[in-house]
Amino acid sequence: MAYRESRTPHSKGKVLDHLRVKEAEDGGHTVEHHYAEDGMVFHKPKVHVFGKDEGAEMMAHVSKHANVKEHAKVADEEGEE
Repeated sequence: MAYRESRTPHSKGKVLDHLRVKEAEDGGHTVEHHYAEDGMVFHKPKVHVFGKDEGAEMMAHVSKHANVKEHAKVADEEGEE
């Protein structure tokens, strides 16, 4: 998909539409920030790369930008906290 970089004034700002998380070949992840279009204005997605040992940092990043409170404990395989 081709994107055209917009020349939106800073006062208008970008509006985050969605995040896309993809697993990388090395075991890490990439997080893409996709911005909403404003008529014929498009913003190129911003990509953040996290290594395979940076899972906690990636989850904190996604939680922050998706406005989701991070769960303090992760349930184990049996469903207990």
